[in-house]
Amino acid sequence: MSISHPHLHVASMAEFNALFDPARSGDGRKTQTVDGVLAYYMQRITREIEVEEERQAHAAHEALADSSLDSPPTHRYLPFMSPPPPRPYVAGGPSEPEGPLPRPPMDRGAPFRYHVARRRARNGMLLISVKRQRKLKMKKHKYKKLMKRTRLERRKLDKL
Repeated sequence: MSISHPHLHVASMAEFNALFDPARSGDGRKTQTVDGVLAYYMQRITREIEVEEERQAHAAHEALADSSLDSPPTHRYLPFMSPPPPRPYVAGGPSEPEGPLPRPPMDRGAPFRYHVARRRARNGMLLISVKRQRKLKMKKHKYKKLMKRTRLERRKLDKL
């Protein structure tokens, strides 16, 4: 097919076979060139693999020779250096911290509703530990169970 010609060109069987005949076409040299390049790269890759295997075998042999019990391999290890002590993070910069962050006092005797209302009144996210989150979740769950269990008694008391 051709873009420039509106009609199809009908080729003879000889023209069709000439496309695949390496002796008649000029592509025979290209095929030989491609084969030569591929063979060169395969030889090169094979050589690199062999060199790497020899290097690994040599390194393993040296490791066995170095691991004698008479001389400990101290030349390979660095002396222990303790890490620097941790410093508290301050959002303002590298200056010294002014002290611990202020925390509101916890009222231990307050009912669960008070804690929920106090938490909802705050703005922003609460950054509390997973253990504390789980504890609050369990308190909420137990409170809901208690309210469900005592619902009938509370209704009776309201009617009196």
